[in-house]
Amino acid sequence: MSDCRIRLKNGEREIELEGDRSFVEEMLERYAPWIQAPEQPGTPPAVPVAEPRILPGELPRVPASFRVMAKLTFAEFLQLKSPRTPLGRLLVLAYFLEKYQQRAAYAPAELVTRWQETWPAETLDAQLWEEAVDTGFLEWESPEALTLTYRGQMHVRDGLA
Repeated sequence: MSDCRIRLKNGEREIELEGDRSFVEEMLERYAPWIQAPEQPGTPPAVPVAEPRILPGELPRVPASFRVMAKLTFAEFLQLKSPRTPLGRLLVLAYFLEKYQQRAAYAPAELVTRWQETWPAETLDAQLWEEAVDTGFLEWESPEALTLTYRGQMHVRDGLA
């Protein structure tokens, strides 16, 4: 049993699968036609549903990629991630902006404002986000805007390891 992860995107349609290889292959076979089909404006996507194959006496398994999406406030997200360092707090703030507020990029001035609202006793200076850029967690999307790198996203998602 080997772990496997795949993510496919076609316009607004996106699917991410994670789990053992046989599960990912089975789900990929099931959902590939849906992700590859051209989008029809104004119609909801039709997702094929198959009966789960559960043997008698076996408990149904929940795939590792199963997630419940909910509206989170920044305070709730901060409590969930509990960053201990200023760099960790900066990355959690950037992650929240990108994933929960659908912001692709953000100006350093916006980060400073949100930082001061959350941690008024601490200052966010250019040295901290430059450290984040130097370590590969943030990158300059444009001369005025930062964004998380894949490494930065995985760092926050995997618990600020």
